[in-house]
Amino acid sequence: MFVFEKYKALLKDRFLLNVTKLTITTLLAQVISLLSLTFLTRLYSADAFGVLSLYMAALSIATVVSTLHFEVSITAPKSDSDAVNLFFLCLGLIFLTAWALSIWVGFFPSSFVNLFKIQPLEPYLWALPFGLIFVGFYNVSSYFCIRKQAYGAIAGARIVQSISQAIVQIVAGLFHAGPIGLLLGDVACQSAGSSRLFVKQAFPVINQNWSLVSWERIKSLAAIYKKFPYFGFPSELIITFGTSLPLIFIGKGWGVEALGYYMVALRISEVPLSLLGRSIGKVYLGEAMSCYNQSIGELRALFWRTSLQLGVIGIVIVPLASFGFYFISPYIFGQKWETSGLYCVLLIPLALSRFIVSPILQISSVIQKQNIELVISIIRVIAIVVLFELADRRDWPFVNVLVSYSILSAIIHAVFYLTFVVLVLKDKGKTTAE
Repeated sequence: MFVFEKYKALLKDRFLLNVTKLTITTLLAQVISLLSLTFLTRLYSADAFGVLSLYMAALSIATVVSTLHFEVSITAPKSDSDAVNLFFLCLGLIFLTAWALSIWVGFFPSSFVNLFKIQPLEPYLWALPFGLIFVGFYNVSSYFCIRKQAYGAIAGARIVQSISQAIVQIVAGLFHAGPIGLLLGDVACQSAGSSRLFVKQAFPVINQNWSLVSWERIKSLAAIYKKFPYFGFPSELIITFGTSLPLIFIGKGWGVEALGYYMVALRISEVPLSLLGRSIGKVYLGEAMSCYNQSIGELRALFWRTSLQLGVIGIVIVPLASFGFYFISPYIFGQKWETSGLYCVLLIPLALSRFIVSPILQISSVIQKQNIELVISIIRVIAIVVLFELADRRDWPFVNVLVSYSILSAIIHAVFYLTFVVLVLKDKGKTTAE
């Protein structure tokens, strides 16, 4: 009887139920990804993974630029028609950016790679515009799902993405495709995920509200939600620079081979974040918008509850996953990947702090404090640039660089969290109806 009552209570906890739904399917996606990685590390060199890292760094920056952070605003309007108009605003920005990027990398590739210091990526720049379209489309569609609290659709898309990516990369690896095989797998991953989300969730709502889509309404909504690009976009761009710059600096200062080993280590260390942190974060964002519309007290309760959940889970699983990988990496990935196992242990402070804080930071969009997030993000980027420039000029061993970067990241994440604790406590909630 006690168990039955607990089960009924669980079903009534919508937040926990949605997190569980995303976590289970994300677990399956991670299992597929990790199983494929055991093959990929034998089919591809560390240099190939290094090139993939540079591609993902460049693509991440381009993706943020493409929508100006307007995709987050899709969750805000009360009417579906306004959300659909914002959806088309984002799509228009994505295609415009992809067109401009294709001109740049097609006619002036040297200027692009020299600007971002990613010379090894030059032969593969043609993949960036395609990747941008699919990643942007996926992001916009996923926020539409968050708005409708269709977390099952997001979960299903993750499974499709993992399977598509694994198949393409493994098959390409069997034909000795080199870096291009990993890049094609990433493009296939995003295209499969975006197609599924659009067909399953976005298209039915768009079809119902098609007659209400207009250029005038799109311009009006762009003005109404201008805080998202004014504050959210610079902040998101700086945050993306903060995660992409280390990849670029490592590739430039210590070579794509070291970057490849680092990428595999980072991929493993982020398994807890991918498995639980982002699932909690997506549900947290949807619930936070709803709570903030009702009362600031409910938002604060959600903030503390989510922080506690992330802290307790992270302290246990992040070190366990990192040390576990250190001991088993030579056996499941091959002896040459033992280096990645060591790097994974060194990244524990970074992985743990990111697991706890990153999902929580989405509250900046809810309480409209993107300007504060921007200031801290700028300080973070400056600190990262100073660290890697100093390490490069003084020829630090790469192990020393990783330890310093990991500790620095943990400190900055702590500053982020404490700042938003103060902001949430001081916030008085909505004073006027939107």
